[in-house]
Amino acid sequence: MEQVINMHRLSEKDMKKLIREKARIVSEDMGIAIEFDDYAADSFLEIAYTNLGVRSITNRIRKLVCEAVSTVYYDEDIDLSKAVVVIGSPDDAVVGYTENGLFCEFMTEEMLLSMPEELRLT
Repeated sequence: MEQVINMHRLSEKDMKKLIREKARIVSEDMGIAIEFDDYAADSFLEIAYTNLGVRSITNRIRKLVCEAVSTVYYDEDIDLSKAVVVIGSPDDAVVGYTENGLFCEFMTEEMLLSMPEELRLT
């Protein structure tokens, strides 16, 4: 081999852009909106630097979306065509919808019944 290719680590800013781009691609592939805040992006950034890449991030985002949607998928009252999956951390995501700028989490009847009564909205 006559040439050497030098690889340079991406900046944090570029890595965050790449992580958000991967989330956008997963969103398009799965047909559901995905959002996450700066805390989640920073957490994914740490994982990406530790694992030297975003492949594991892409897989983790896909897994979080599947797990969040599976909790409400069979509830007939929930319209998943308007759903948004919000990723709060690399280990947690919820599915819901946005109305008037507020995020509302979808909850199945079983989830509601497991909540303390004083927290339930009627």
